Amino acid sequence: MRTHTLQRIEVDVPKGITSEYVIEAIVSVMYGQNKLSLKKAREMLGVTRREFEEKLLYYGISMMGDDAFLDELNNIKKYPA
Repeated sequence: MRTHTLQRIEVDVPKGITSEYVIEAIVSVMYGQNKLSLKKAREMLGVTRREFEEKLLYYGISMMGDDAFLDELNNIKKYPA
């Protein structure tokens, strides 16, 4: 089992950008890059699956990664219409 060590970072952002926005954006991007599982990303943000899906849409990140999308597309092609 792989354990994760957490580290704290500090970032200066323009006024009007909340820490919640920054955290959501980072977690969403990390999920999109397969650095976090769906479960871990949701836990970090304290949201439901549906709420997380909405956040991903907001940040322009697909719920289904590229590999999963291509696998699904190939499965669909196996069955004639």
